[in-house]
Amino acid sequence: MDSQFEASGHTYRYGRIDARRQAHIVRRLAPMMVSVTSASEAGSLSDLASIEPLTKAVAAMTDEDFDYVVDICLSVTSRQQDGGLGWAPVWSANARRMMFDDIDLLALLGIVSQVIQGNLGGFFRAGQSGLNAERPAAPATSL
Repeated sequence: MDSQFEASGHTYRYGRIDARRQAHIVRRLAPMMVSVTSASEAGSLSDLASIEPLTKAVAAMTDEDFDYVVDICLSVTSRQQDGGLGWAPVWSANARRMMFDDIDLLALLGIVSQVIQGNLGGFFRAGQSGLNAERPAAPATSL
């Protein structure tokens, strides 16, 4: 998993979201993933009509759910400093704000997308291919 990516001319990297927070993100994004799956089965996601369910699902998210997902994604993200000065956190949990004023909406959505794909992509792919696929039965135990 390559955790470095470019967004709006800057290099970012993300870390791992712990399993509990991943679960909370998944339950907030699950309605959207159903919409994405439906849209991709219906046709190309580049077709405006096919992404309508996705846009409706995003619009239906509460501000609190949206902020939760964005805040968690930003909290595991750092940005490479100019001049080789290392990496700096993108989000301050104490101040509850971004540490870079030049991160615009496009960059923000790109960061969140990369973090979700890197941390949860396997889960959503598993869900699309059958999370409840038949599993071998557990061995019987005798009393």
